[in-house]
Amino acid sequence: MKKIMFIILIAVAASINSAGASEWQFVDTYIGGGYDVGAYGSKYYQKGGDVISQTKRINNFDIDGMTVSIDDNGKVLVTILTDYNQTNGLGTKYGDLFISTNGWNPAGTIADGYMGDTYSALGEDWEYAFNTTSGIIYDIRGVQTNSILLSDDIHGPGNPHWYRHDQEVLIDPNKGAISSGQGTFSNPSAEILYAFDLSSLGIALGDGYDLGFRWSMTCANDIIEVGGITKAAVPEPTTMILLGIGLLSASAFGRKKQIKVIK
Repeated sequence: MKKIMFIILIAVAASINSAGASEWQFVDTYIGGGYDVGAYGSKYYQKGGDVISQTKRINNFDIDGMTVSIDDNGKVLVTILTDYNQTNGLGTKYGDLFISTNGWNPAGTIADGYMGDTYSALGEDWEYAFNTTSGIIYDIRGVQTNSILLSDDIHGPGNPHWYRHDQEVLIDPNKGAISSGQGTFSNPSAEILYAFDLSSLGIALGDGYDLGFRWSMTCANDIIEVGGITKAAVPEPTTMILLGIGLLSASAFGRKKQIKVIK
């Protein structure tokens, strides 16, 4: 009985004191679709089509990867590894960070870098978006068709900048999106940072999650999409204590029956 009690106390202590952070690191293997095969053909396709750029300007747009860190207080930090910023983006701008809270389901396959994945291909249906300009996280469930802006909407016909078609890059907060929280955006050297709380996604401490993220500049010359950011729900300490009491009660009842049989 003492042994059982000791194990229960250790489990409860571990659930209370499990401070730290979980981290996921991704290399950019996502390509996506929407290529314009007009007058320029494949002249600007770099890195197997991953980046659209002149060779001398590939570092202006290339995204190397993403790191996602989530600590036990529900603080989320998304780090996008790239040299891109609005000053070297040749008239393009920062896109918004799109977030999935029910897994990641792009169109196409990992083998070809999801090159068939465009907005109209009905790939991932994003639930939230972090608006880079305002720092507000918006709930866009049910209003994606109205609120999501595509690369074509930002850089339309006649625009001199090379871009992919039919790629989600921004949201319009005035088209049904609902504010669900506030975060911070920054762009230090060679990385772009988004910081916010899981609560802004309707996820409470101890809840499990299965997240996906997407980011690109408004021209979609390079895009990164990742998924598999998962964690199982963690029982509350109170639940662990009640479970322990139940086990102890069952153990005590079993011992009483055994004593009666011996008598």
